[in-house]
Amino acid sequence: YLAHRPLRVFSMTLPAHEHNLSPHDAIGAWAEEFASGIDPLAPFFDAFETALSFVIQEGLSIPGRIAVGGLSRGGLIAIHAIGRSEALSSLFAFAPMTSLQGAREFAHLQSNSLVATYDAASQAKNIGNRPVWIHMGLSDTRVSADDAFDFAKTLAARGNKHVEIHFIPSIGHMGHGTSPETFAKGAEWISAMLKA
Repeated sequence: YLAHRPLRVFSMTLPAHEHNLSPHDAIGAWAEEFASGIDPLAPFFDAFETALSFVIQEGLSIPGRIAVGGLSRGGLIAIHAIGRSEALSSLFAFAPMTSLQGAREFAHLQSNSLVATYDAASQAKNIGNRPVWIHMGLSDTRVSADDAFDFAKTLAARGNKHVEIHFIPSIGHMGHGTSPETFAKGAEWISAMLKA
C-alpha cells in the first residue's frame, strides 16, 4: 500500500546482533560490556551519524523528511538517534525499551551512571516538537508499558504536541509481541508523516 509513494528504507545492525549472534542474547552482551566499563552503543551512534551524513550528501534523502524507528531495544536506539540529529523528522517505536536499567539483564547495573545516560527521557529536550508515535502492549513486562507511558508524558510535558501512544492488549512472551497489524499501522503513520 506504499507503492504509490516510493520510500527508501535503510537499516543498520545493532551491536551484538551481527555475525549470526542471537538477538535474544544481545541485551546480556550489552550489559556485560557496560559492566566492564565499555560503552557498546557509542560506536554504533558514530557509524549511524556517518551513514546519515552520507545518505544526505548523496541526495538519497532530504533532511527533515527522514523517519527513524525500531522495535524494543531498536526503539530505544531510534529515540537516541532522533535526539542526536535534527535531520530526522519523526520517530516511531514498537514496544520500545525506554531504559536499559529496566531490563533484567541490567539489574546489577542500577547505579551505573553510563547506563543511565541511555534513558529515553534524556532525549526529550532534543526531540522537541517532532512527531512521535509509540505502540505498546498494555501489560508488556519485558520493557515496561509504564516506562513507555512515562516517556510519552515527559515529551508532552516539554511541549511536544505531536506525541501519540497507543496501548493495545499484549501478545507474545511477557506481553512483548507486536502483530503484523501493528506494523502496518506504523507504516501508514510513517507514510502520512513523510507526506506532510
